[in-house]
Amino acid sequence: TYALGDIGPGGGLVFLISGGLTYEMAPKTWSGGIEDPSAAWCDDTSTILAGTFGTAIGTGAQNTVDMDAGCISGAGQEAADYVAGGYSDWFLPSKNELNEMWLYSQVVGFNTAAYGFASAFYWSSSQNGATNAWAQSLDFGNKNGVVKATTLRVRPVRAF
Repeated sequence: TYALGDIGPGGGLVFLISGGLTYEMAPKTWSGGIEDPSAAWCDDTSTILAGTFGTAIGTGAQNTVDMDAGCISGAGQEAADYVAGGYSDWFLPSKNELNEMWLYSQVVGFNTAAYGFASAFYWSSSQNGATNAWAQSLDFGNKNGVVKATTLRVRPVRAF
C-alpha cells in the first residue's frame, strides 16, 4: 500500500490514488538530463488519432497505446519507451491526470525538487482535434489546446 508522496515501485513519486489505482510520476531527470525533455505531441500533426480523446483519470494509458500505434515519434513514444524500476508500462498522462500532477505539486510546493516541473507547458495524451492536443502549464495550471507540432515538455506516469 502506498500513500501520496511515497516513492512507488517504479521509482516515481505517488501523486494520485483514484479508482483503485495508484499513480506515480517519473522524476524530472527520467530521460538522463536535468529537466524533462521536450518533444512534439506526434510526428503526424494533421490526423485525428482514433482512441486518443480520453481526458478522464484512467484514460492516459490507452491514449498512449493509441499514440504509439499512430505516431513514429513524439511525446507519446518517449513516455511509452521509458523503463524504470523494472517497469515498462509508463505512459503520457491524460488531460485530467496531468492536472492532478499539477494540483499535487501545488499542495506540496515542489518546483525545484527531484519531481518538480520546468516553468513550461507539458503535453497530455489527450487529443482535442486533428491538429491540436491538450497541454497544461505546470507552473500556473492553465490548460490549452496546442498545435501538435509544438515542442513541449514530457513527463511519463504509470498506474498500478
